[in-house]
Amino acid sequence: MNAFDGKWQIIRSLKTKDKLAALRKLPGVAAEVERQFREAEKAIGNPQIAAYKAVEEWWQYQASRPYDRFHEEAVDHHITSLRERDDLSEHQRTVLLAC
Repeated sequence: MNAFDGKWQIIRSLKTKDKLAALRKLPGVAAEVERQFREAEKAIGNPQIAAYKAVEEWWQYQASRPYDRFHEEAVDHHITSLRERDDLSEHQRTVLLAC
């Protein structure tokens, strides 16, 4: 997800160079992107949903890479430091407390 001309966009590869194959895959990918936007809208109004989503994405990320104790300790230290800040919104604080 990235910003372009002040608007957010999600870029997904259809993992094919064949136009017909891409057209067949498009509805499924479009449905997944729509689902992600619906989840993002829910998370804006509900910090618990945002926290759940952040933790879920973290575990997926961790599962995709080899275990690195030093990296994990650095992340824990960073999260602990962020929790001590006084300028966090309720949304930010809830996400950090879930980590």
